[in-house]
Amino acid sequence: MYVGISLGEGILVRSGGILRKKNAFTLLELIVTIVITSILLATAILHYIDLRQNASDGIAKGVLGALRSQNTLIYAQPVLGGTTGTYTMRYVGLSMLRAPTTMGYGFSWTAAATRFKMTVEGISCRFTLTPYPNVLTTPGRITAGTGTFATW
Repeated sequence: MYVGISLGEGILVRSGGILRKKNAFTLLELIVTIVITSILLATAILHYIDLRQNASDGIAKGVLGALRSQNTLIYAQPVLGGTTGTYTMRYVGLSMLRAPTTMGYGFSWTAAATRFKMTVEGISCRFTLTPYPNVLTTPGRITAGTGTFATW
């Protein structure tokens, strides 16, 4: 028979007519601990997912800035030399990154004439080179994909 409950200090129980103190957690204490731990875990998981997306966005913004800089350099070199010609988005990517799988940078990429696609931890971003560049007459402009990335 329970005589009294004192949280954190044990339970008084009657055993053979003598009151003894038994150190144990009550069911209520265990349930409260599990509920609080579950709430903290759910909050941590949501925060982790948000940090992962922010990291992918940061890598994508950095690559977009590098592509734009490389595009300017590739366009300016023949202009300064007085020559003409065209180039592709794949040429921009290869002149900057050397290989489609960039180990150590945390992403991989593929490119075609006017499109560049990079993948970071399963999250893909697409960049487009428009209009098709023609040195001395038309500079190419690199833009991000639609949606969230359109404002970059």
